[in-house]
Amino acid sequence: MLDASALAVLQKAKNKIIESFPIKDGTVRATDKSFGFLEVDNNESYFIAPPDMKKVFHGDKVKARIRKDSNDREQAEPFELVTPFITRCVARLYMNHKNKMFYAKIDHPNYRDQIFAKVPNSVRNLNPKDGDWVIVELSDHPLLKPNNQPSVIVRELIARADDPKVPWLVSLRKYNLPTECPPDPDSLEMVEQYEHEDLTDLFFVTIDSPETKDMDDALYIEDNNEYWLLYVAIADPTAYIQPGSSLDKTAEKRAFTCYLPGTNIPIIPHVFSENICSILEGEKRSVLLAKIVVNKDGSVSNEPCTFSLANIRSHGKLAYNDISDYLENKENCSFSPDENLAKQLKIFETFALTRAKYRENQTISFKDKLDYHYVLNEKGALDHIEIEYRRIANRIVEEAMIVANECAGSFLAKNLGFGIFNKHTGFDQDKLNQIIKILKANGIDDITSDELKTMSGYFNIRKKVSELPTGYLDMRLRKFQVPAEIVTAPAEHFGLGLKTYATWTSPIRKYGDMINHRIIKQFITGQHVNPKQMFNETTLEYLNLGKRTNRYAERDVKDWLNIEYIEPFINTKTIFEAIINDISRGGIKAVIIENGATVFIPMSLINPTKDEKIVANNEEGRIFNNGNVMFELAMKIKLTISEIDRYNRNIIASIAE
Repeated sequence: MLDASALAVLQKAKNKIIESFPIKDGTVRATDKSFGFLEVDNNESYFIAPPDMKKVFHGDKVKARIRKDSNDREQAEPFELVTPFITRCVARLYMNHKNKMFYAKIDHPNYRDQIFAKVPNSVRNLNPKDGDWVIVELSDHPLLKPNNQPSVIVRELIARADDPKVPWLVSLRKYNLPTECPPDPDSLEMVEQYEHEDLTDLFFVTIDSPETKDMDDALYIEDNNEYWLLYVAIADPTAYIQPGSSLDKTAEKRAFTCYLPGTNIPIIPHVFSENICSILEGEKRSVLLAKIVVNKDGSVSNEPCTFSLANIRSHGKLAYNDISDYLENKENCSFSPDENLAKQLKIFETFALTRAKYRENQTISFKDKLDYHYVLNEKGALDHIEIEYRRIANRIVEEAMIVANECAGSFLAKNLGFGIFNKHTGFDQDKLNQIIKILKANGIDDITSDELKTMSGYFNIRKKVSELPTGYLDMRLRKFQVPAEIVTAPAEHFGLGLKTYATWTSPIRKYGDMINHRIIKQFITGQHVNPKQMFNETTLEYLNLGKRTNRYAERDVKDWLNIEYIEPFINTKTIFEAIINDISRGGIKAVIIENGATVFIPMSLINPTKDEKIVANNEEGRIFNNGNVMFELAMKIKLTISEIDRYNRNIIASIAE
């Protein structure tokens, strides 16, 4: 039997061997088995054995020693936590009725096991039940406390298991978003006393969806033969909300009104967004007004646009489909405008079509894409889903807003050099060589990486790609595009092909637009504008974070509702047409055209016999059969619904025979 000193020598030798193992930083990826993988930045992947997977969670960033097993295969042994994946997340709460202990099931497909949950009295007093939705935070991580079981602490009860509002409440709180409108203020008095030009006789109209209440823009246009004079009137909540007030701080933190199916969570109280500031038909409203000269070729005139303060009155609350039916000469159109309105609409139609053609040739125009409207019944459940097409009325508003925001960007850049700008730099600068390689492989070899760094080079590639017979290359290149960001200095917007772009047309819905209102108003009224009094780094963080999280919450609610909508089709074997938007080694992701639902077709259903001739190449976005393309990005396919995974909110589909 070895004595203590001999054991110490052996342990020291063992530690020395362990310390000699190479160390890798990577991210833990769990599988549906008990093992996992450590993914390293340079595309290396190392096996993590089941015993070591019990020490980590999916998504953790860790340091791991790389050693070889008895079969000389490399595997990773995590030993140090760099960044935990679980910090604050949504979970469902369950009680073990034998030991009266609570456990949490993290709302994530890669978290199968229940984790011990510490429930403070503030939550216990709410009498939580099995299946209730909660917010949890990581309490004990097995890598930090090896002798402790992993645990979380419950911070908030979101919703009861049977609450019909679960999709909305859970999706909002998942991203730390508010679930209710801000409370009404004590005073509704205007805090500004600027002079306003009286333009109540001009024939301004609003164009929105029929159910829209927060109307923040009204339009009027004049045709002066050689040019159009476009009037864009924008509601002005900053006339009522003092900078630095509690209302203002709430709006800053919320950043964007969150639009979800059947509801919205505004940045300012409804009494402002849907009443006092909303440009309601027949009501006098104070606005920030832009007068913009647009040439008959669709270009914005070099003559600077004019900003001013005015009072207007909306002469009509118009609906997109009514206007489109009328202008597109649809049969059975029930909308019949009077002579004055008909004249305005015809001018707007010509303006919008001319602008769209100009942008198609000079900048980057939007492709027509389908949007989906989720119609709820009186009980708040999903009734049906409608396709919303981009029609002429949508184009009118879209072109007017782009012109207005382009002019605001130029105005702020020229006169002040600061404001809230939208910046977009096109493709990921670190992946330009990879993009060049892809372009050459698809017959486009007359572009360099230096050109792709410029707005004109980006536009040229986007235009060439858009003219190809299929959308394959366009969809493939989307993966290399960087998202737009919000900045405080003038910056190019590659996606729109504009030197500067500063939104100010939705101050009821966007805090950044409120800031631009304040800057423009102070400048045109002859005041000194101090940027430090308008925004800071925290403001910018709120804006960029809010832009992402609102989009995620909307996506999650729609995914939840899509499950309800699609489930009845499992037994009917209904065939849907869909478009492939992602291909991985695991299978195909596609969007059903009829309702916008995202479905997953696993490789086990595409290749059930595991035929080696059928291979998925996620880099190319294609599945090959004996070297021939079987499926690829942007391809239309027909499918049927096979299975619904309600817990993880996944829709599993099969290729239709």
